[in-house]
Amino acid sequence: MGLFTKKIGSVFLKDNSSAKDQLVKMQDLCGKLIGEDKKALERECKLLDYGIKGEEAIAYELRNSGIDMFILQDICLGDVDTAQIDFFIVARKCNYILECKNLYGDICIEGDVFKRRLGSKQFEGIYSPVTQNQRHLERTKEVRIESKNNILMKKAFEANFKNTYKSLVVLANPKTVLMDKNADKDIIGQVVRADQLVRYIKNDQAKNKDYEWSEKEMREVAEFFLSHDNPDRTDYTEKYTANIPKEEGMKTSDEVPANNEGCALAEALKAYRSDKSHSEGLKAYYFFKDETIEDLVDKRPRTISDLFDVKGLGEKKIEKYGKDILEILKKY
Repeated sequence: MGLFTKKIGSVFLKDNSSAKDQLVKMQDLCGKLIGEDKKALERECKLLDYGIKGEEAIAYELRNSGIDMFILQDICLGDVDTAQIDFFIVARKCNYILECKNLYGDICIEGDVFKRRLGSKQFEGIYSPVTQNQRHLERTKEVRIESKNNILMKKAFEANFKNTYKSLVVLANPKTVLMDKNADKDIIGQVVRADQLVRYIKNDQAKNKDYEWSEKEMREVAEFFLSHDNPDRTDYTEKYTANIPKEEGMKTSDEVPANNEGCALAEALKAYRSDKSHSEGLKAYYFFKDETIEDLVDKRPRTISDLFDVKGLGEKKIEKYGKDILEILKKY
């Protein structure tokens, strides 16, 4: 920091998350549902609450960091499924795009593959949060380049982008053990625990010999991205609203047969499975079993991350077929 640089500390220009409002709405709806719908929504509430607590832990670390930076919490640059960023940090010498993960179990990274340990020797693959956050980084670059007035400014920004914008995946669960000795070198530098976040940023700023931005320059960058925040967020209650029982003469969900929409979705997923199995010359069960289809119909995942909660879908299948599955789900 320069001799006459004014110290500003951590400044939140946006410090609220839409997730809290979503959770209240979901909890309210839980009291109106019955049967399997109620159980499914209660599971989603627990996951969302867990994620909110993780973000609160990271926000606490940032507030008390003593680092000069402007912080935006929960901003969306474009479509909600494209780049919903948990924390966008503008510091003196670099901007950081943070993806918060409050995962249970220890995390093992081998090469660029992420696994979660469920038992002493049992692991399951999870979708790479580094890959997920890379999309956020790319969208950030697109938004900033679009604002440049001429081709020279665009090229100059793109050439220096990697030095001034960095992706960080932050593991918020204090009990999580990060096993990354066999991870790719560039992966190791992108994943940190929440209790290491402040030290990481301080060290990264200290070793960076680039130009130090003024408070005005930092604020301008932060306000630019805040102005591009899309306020729309996915409403996870929509798929349950139609199943709220009527006041009178309503059977319980256990007595009501599967609705036509659910049946149509199951048939569409089976048709997709059949087409893929024929085109790739593989058995149908290789793609997913009937219990996976039932779980997809039950949970109605909206994002790639949601697919990891579905029975029978692992990282490789989600990477290869996840987008197709989500497109089918959007139609029902």
